[in-house]
Amino acid sequence: MNQKIKQLAEQVYGTQATEQEIKFAELIVKKCMAVAKYHTPDTEECKHTWLIHDKIGKHFGVDE
Repeated sequence: MNQKIKQLAEQVYGTQATEQEIKFAELIVKKCMAVAKYHTPDTEECKHTWLIHDKIGKHFGVDE
């Protein structure tokens, strides 16, 4: 389990997070990664969508 995901879940719930709460936090991170990768317009300003996707994943220790 990634420590950053666990901390995120514990921030939300205010107590030690359960496995289900940690999984929920991980799913939110994965959705954010998907938005960065698949739902950003392919324009010059947004040409780094894969980089953003990868940085989010690395920060939280999540693979899509």
